Amino acid sequence: MKKTTELSRIDRAIADNIPDIEINFKENSGIVQDFIIFILKQVQFDLFGFTTFTLADFCKATGRTRVSLSYIDKRFNNTQIDPPEVGGYKFETVFDYALYDMMQKNLIFTKAYTTVRGDKEIKLEAIRIISDLRITYDAQNKKRKIYNVNISPELLEGFVRRYYNIDFIAYKALGKGRNGDQRKRFMIYLSKIRHILWSQKTTSTILTVDELAKAAGIKTNEDKHRKQSVKRLLDTVNEKTDFNVIYKFITAKSRYAYYIQLTFPYSPHAVKEDHIFFADLIDSLSEFYKTKEEKVENFQEWLTNHYVDMPAKAHHLKRCYYKRYRIELSDKEAINVIKTGLTFYLENSIQNP
Repeated sequence: MKKTTELSRIDRAIADNIPDIEINFKENSGIVQDFIIFILKQVQFDLFGFTTFTLADFCKATGRTRVSLSYIDKRFNNTQIDPPEVGGYKFETVFDYALYDMMQKNLIFTKAYTTVRGDKEIKLEAIRIISDLRITYDAQNKKRKIYNVNISPELLEGFVRRYYNIDFIAYKALGKGRNGDQRKRFMIYLSKIRHILWSQKTTSTILTVDELAKAAGIKTNEDKHRKQSVKRLLDTVNEKTDFNVIYKFITAKSRYAYYIQLTFPYSPHAVKEDHIFFADLIDSLSEFYKTKEEKVENFQEWLTNHYVDMPAKAHHLKRCYYKRYRIELSDKEAINVIKTGLTFYLENSIQNP
């Protein structure tokens, strides 16, 4: 099967604090990490419909199996602990309980993430992932569910202005098999390093093996074993994906037994710098919405509702698309984007930056 590369993104505040997902969400941490990657990809390719999905959509995108997510969570199976219940609906399956967990808890950072916007320094100590969740289902067959989520404004802001590019296809491929969550976590780290290097117009860096082992969650006291584990992970990345990382171990007389040089050759595929377009579009739509409604927290519901203000949404989309790509969409094309997603138009715009 032909390997492919597809860029998605992850909030920098989260990517720089990946271990905190496990600290905060414990057994649900792998699903939470997948959900963050999944929902931000949804935003990128279907801004006007990203909040609605099925379990099959989630599994197809992340490589997880429906069976593993739809059984009763072991916490509630033959125990005295009752699953949380809202409006008569029990959040008792593995996936449903993970969603409930994300709605109830913040992702709290061990170390605050600091960023600068304009002349203002912003310090993030926590991020809520899901601010609201609705589940539509057939009472006779609860397997037929449609999920509708509102992600937090902070997470949406991270998607637009504060992110690292991540190879989504590689991320998914590495999740197959035992210790898949560990390999996915490592892919986020490699994607972060590559993004930083490419933004600095370079391709190589030298890190300690300890840094890579920590990023991958490798727990061993032996330097030799850490090196072997990191080597296996890097070989797996190159064997299973098109991510392409070249590595070379370097021995040095220091407190670290090994250093490693990582090189990420520039991709033959154009890197879509679409953040300017997304920032302009979301700002434009948000300002229009504020002139209509007082409840700012309902912005996502309005944005993804195809039955309201379609002409206005199409107008803002056309204006922002032309401003960024110098391509003029027709009204019909703009409405098609709103109803079916941005994929074709953003890929096509690469040829006309």
